Amino acid sequence: MSSISRWMNFVKKLDRSHCEHEGAQEKRRKGVVNVASISPQTSARLANMSLLCALFVVSIHVPLTIAEGTFSWWFVEVVKRGITLCATPYFFAVAGCLLAGHTESSGWYRREMCKRARSLLLPYLIWLLSLYLCLDCAAVLLKDIAPGCSIMDGVICTPRDFCHQLGLTSLLISRHAPTWFLRTLICFMLLSPLFVNVIKRGKKCAVLFVGALFVWHLATHHMIERSDNLFRALFYYDNGVLSVRSMAYFVAGLTLRYYPIKLDLSHNQRMGLLLIMLILVTLRPLVWESPFVFMPLVLLSIFVNVPCCSLPKWLTSAAFPIYLIHELLRTYWKILLSVCSLGGILKSTWYGYLVQTAIVFGASLLICLAIRRWMPRVSSVVFGGR
Repeated sequence: MSSISRWMNFVKKLDRSHCEHEGAQEKRRKGVVNVASISPQTSARLANMSLLCALFVVSIHVPLTIAEGTFSWWFVEVVKRGITLCATPYFFAVAGCLLAGHTESSGWYRREMCKRARSLLLPYLIWLLSLYLCLDCAAVLLKDIAPGCSIMDGVICTPRDFCHQLGLTSLLISRHAPTWFLRTLICFMLLSPLFVNVIKRGKKCAVLFVGALFVWHLATHHMIERSDNLFRALFYYDNGVLSVRSMAYFVAGLTLRYYPIKLDLSHNQRMGLLLIMLILVTLRPLVWESPFVFMPLVLLSIFVNVPCCSLPKWLTSAAFPIYLIHELLRTYWKILLSVCSLGGILKSTWYGYLVQTAIVFGASLLICLAIRRWMPRVSSVVFGGR
């Protein structure tokens, strides 16, 4: 029997143990409840937050060369390494939350894996190849027009570099945000029966599991220095295949869908939470090196202040495409900055940082809308049906 068959039999066994043989009385005794539905207000807030986090991801990746100790450096340190880093954890948490809504019916694993083959695996392979081709061209172009300028570390020019992107090197690290995020999310989806099995055992068990993952992440975050240790590469690197940080937020999303927490905060309470977060994030560079210590608070304070009004779907549904497109776009944007007279100002000032973010985000959105408008079939494939 192949390893795939053994894994599918194991999943079926977990599925039957919770969906068929466990009675309602035993579920109540264990504290297991049905998966909560998402209200229209919460759904709108999740969509709006996704769009905001797509903007955050773009802002993280714009090129900067700011002198340390200046106001611009402090501003970027607070925003780029304090606030916007909540974007990727949020995407993992939402992925777990949405998956939880499909785990109550029998045979959910096979069904969800078929869906993820289109929505995750296919875009992963397509954008991996796109990065390989387009960034290789970018490296050649930059060499011709600006010999003294170095393109970003992620440029791939050889088959070995391509394997690096795919995660086939000894450290299994992929440099670019779209590829490593999709690859890690695919791995979490494959392991989701294990996570769901633990969470369904009860609220206390789920909370302990999530807490243990967060403690593990915070306790080992200082060990992410480059090394040839495969275990560290798999679990400790923020873009590792089974990043503990990403896993903690993915499992937290699953848990919050099974055992939701009602956050009925007043306007003053939400503003107070946001103020506390801003104070801690502003002071963080002085007292704490790691920006991830306050990340749950950053994520919570921003999420509760995101309006729950429904924005146009063509806009909110562009979050994932923007996440994918900006990686290619920002490479050619960096080339443009290297030959533009305003490039130095845009890369060395706080307002240049904001302008760059707005330009790359806006251009990514326009490209997304153009592909959807004139190439709908291509859009459906490359964006995973979004």
